[in-house]
Order: sequence, then C-alpha cells, then structure tokens
Amino acid sequence: MNSLLKGCALALLVCFIYGLPTLAQVRIEDAKSFSIEQTWGAVISPDSLNLLFIGKKTKDSYPTIFHTQRKAGKWVKPTIAPFVDTDTEAQYITPAFSSGGRAVLFSSNCPVMPNERKSDFDIWLSSKTRDNQWASPHHLGGLLNSEADDFHPSIANSGVIYFASAREGSYGKVDIYKSKIKKGFYQKPENLGNIINFNVINTSPFISPNEDFLIFFSHADKDSLQADLYISFYKNNQWEKPICLGKSLKVEKSSFCPFISSDGKYFYFERGEMEGENKQEHYARLDIKNLKITMLKKRVKIKFSEKTSS
Repeated sequence: MNSLLKGCALALLVCFIYGLPTLAQVRIEDAKSFSIEQTWGAVISPDSLNLLFIGKKTKDSYPTIFHTQRKAGKWVKPTIAPFVDTDTEAQYITPAFSSGGRAVLFSSNCPVMPNERKSDFDIWLSSKTRDNQWASPHHLGGLLNSEADDFHPSIANSGVIYFASAREGSYGKVDIYKSKIKKGFYQKPENLGNIINFNVINTSPFISPNEDFLIFFSHADKDSLQADLYISFYKNNQWEKPICLGKSLKVEKSSFCPFISSDGKYFYFERGEMEGENKQEHYARLDIKNLKITMLKKRVKIKFSEKTSS
C-alpha cells in the first residue's frame, strides 16, 4: 500500500469503491491529512456521491458522524455532518441512508429534552428539505426507543426500521428488532425471535429494500474477532435459519457493518483484526455475482431494481 493511501482514509475508500479487484481490502487508519484521528462505519449514498462515516476529531474526543461528497471524481475534505449538534458533547454513530438517499438514520445519546443528560443511545432521523439541505433531526419516539442502547438502524422501502437494542426482554445481550410506522409514528418494536437472535450479541442489521432478506452480525462471546455475518431469508411469513457468510466472503476474521449497493452489484462489509494490542478496521467489497449464495444473488438481481424516492 503506497504512502498516499496509507495516510488518508477517504482515498482508501475510493480505492475499495472504484477499484478493479473483485474483493478489495483497504485499511482504515488515522486520517491525518484531514485531521481526523479514527474512521469506521462508512456508508455510501445510493447515487455514490455522498459518504458518511464515524470518526474522532482527536484521540480523546467523542465519536461523531462526518460527511464528504464526491466532486470531479474526488472526495472533498470531510466535515461534521450537518445534522450533528456540535454544541453538545453527545456521540453520533451508526449512520444509514434510506434507499432513495433523502433520509439518514443514526444513533446518538444527544438530549431529547433541553438540559437532559442521556447515557443511552436512541435512533434519530434527518431528511432532506425541498432545497436539498439536511433538516434538523428528530427523535423517533419513546415507543421505538428504550432506556437501553438502540442503534444500527436500517430502513426498508416500507419505512419499517430494523435495529439492534440492548433493551430488557431480549434473548441475548443485544437483539435485532423491527418497528413499523403507523399514521406517521413508529410503533412498539417486535423482536425478530430466537431464529435470528440466537447468539449473545446480534447487531449491525442490513435489511433488503423489500424485507425479503436480512444480513447481520452475530457472535457468542466477548471476542468479536470470532464473529461472523449471517444472512436469513424471509419466506412463508417467517425468517429462515441464518446462513453463515464467512466462507462466501473469503475471510477468516470477524465481519460487520454490512450493506449492499443500491444497484445490487456490490456487497460491502467491515473487518476487525488485532494488530499487536490494537484493533484495526478494514473495508472490503465483494462482487455480488461472485458471492456463493444462489438465493441471495437471485433476490438481489430482482429486488434492487425497485427504487423509492425516500
């Protein structure tokens, strides 16, 4: 890896998004040229022109969400995302675009009420206005959110939000839930059941636009390096037994933060590896046509051609 790529996380992301290899691996290191200490959890907008990622301005600062745009074939210098309240010390994490790219969901422990001090994470949403600006985010309500951490949202075309939660009543320490929208308000979430939530930690869900398959991260103990991504298909009104994607992804280490490009061509995921005493994050891209899961390839080919304007 040359020195230019080694110093710049965004340049690395360009490499893996637009590179030629079928499976491209890049290392996410200190983005020193952009004065960002750490970067992880990147997501790409459906038009591939906007990138959101989690980062820290300094080693000791709180994580927040950064935004950059691709202009004239290059990613411009990132700035803190416009929906982040920089007047608080709140953390902003796990961003996700809607299928149309005009809404972003994320998790934050920012106050819901004035002068409130929150320790748990809730799910928020910001949408674009008619003049194409990001509106102030709004909290998705006390039915969807709980007093525990709620994070890693993923939204389907129907508006149903799938997310991870550490709330009471879960099968493991963290389970995957979904919340339907009714008359403009998100309803009490439904646990996806122990067919999906079969491990201690079940998180990082990616729901397909039509809710016919779910990809998620799962592991049984504190060693997340032994975790894997799984896929489950929704058939006959129920989720089928998850299939481990480890061998199909051609990786031996843990994989997480999955998503599929809006055109259905590429499968993106993040990896964690210990290098000495430090955990390093890597991004990878896999061509869907080379993913050895016939059912996934068929469903992606059919379903991702359907788009929404949300």
